[in-house]
Amino acid sequence: AANGGTVTGGGHYVDATTATLSAVPSVGWEFAGWWDGVTLVSLSPTYAFNAVGPLTLTASFLPNLTIQSSAESNQMTVSWPASADGWVLMESTDLITWTASTDAVTNSLDRKSVKPASKERCFFILQHP
Repeated sequence: AANGGTVTGGGHYVDATTATLSAVPSVGWEFAGWWDGVTLVSLSPTYAFNAVGPLTLTASFLPNLTIQSSAESNQMTVSWPASADGWVLMESTDLITWTASTDAVTNSLDRKSVKPASKERCFFILQHP
């Protein structure tokens, strides 16, 4: 499994027996599927299958993006898990053209956050290069 969670059930299985894998996302992350290379094999965090021959499956996890707004200060905060190394906050005003946010990122023990300077309509995603 990549950053973002834990996996159990991996190992060697006798052919024709049932293998069961389980993925549990860390706080601030969500499970995004079991993958065999570039092929998605299951979206269920618990995946049982008939073990026949060698197979390498990878659990994928995505960081949750949280947006909070304060009416008193008219300020928005966008945050994501501090453990999401390598992820870049992208922003767009039209959902077509995306650019990396140039706002300063604040790091805390468990979250990374940005207070966007722009007050206009804006959309946010996290992108992993």
